[in-house]
Amino acid sequence: MFCDRCEKKQATVYLTKIINGKKTEIHLCESCAAESEKFYLDSEISFQNLFSGLLDLVQNPQQVAKNTTDIKCPNCQLTYQTFKKTGKFGCSICFKTFESYLNPIFKRIHGSHIHTGKIPKNTKKELIIKRQIDDLRRKLNEAISKEEYEEAATLRDKIRKLEKGDGASC
Repeated sequence: MFCDRCEKKQATVYLTKIINGKKTEIHLCESCAAESEKFYLDSEISFQNLFSGLLDLVQNPQQVAKNTTDIKCPNCQLTYQTFKKTGKFGCSICFKTFESYLNPIFKRIHGSHIHTGKIPKNTKKELIIKRQIDDLRRKLNEAISKEEYEEAATLRDKIRKLEKGDGASC
């Protein structure tokens, strides 16, 4: 799906707004999403302030002890401290870069760091397969560490089948 704004690049940011039962969807590419000043919540609380507060609330002394000033996205050079202040990622790589700090926040807010809600229709099948592959890889690593090589071979074959697109659900 292409960006609704520039209509040139692939959309990677999907926003859904529901007001009085009326649903509005906006699909933006990374650069158009970055250009838009803020994502407003139609309330007095800004998303950035809310998210920054949650970051402070969730961090425990062990996490604070980690030197977060040195953490920087290798793609866009956004620092963790800047992200914490603005509540905005600079690019799609930021999520992976700051993942270890975000997972405790997501777990506290949603009860899990794995998204289980609605997903865009055009990515649903791909996401389900990716999650299955990730789960199988985790099980594969466990089997290898326990020296259960027959189980590991079975899991490896299932992963290959999913990656080739031969198996919808293993």
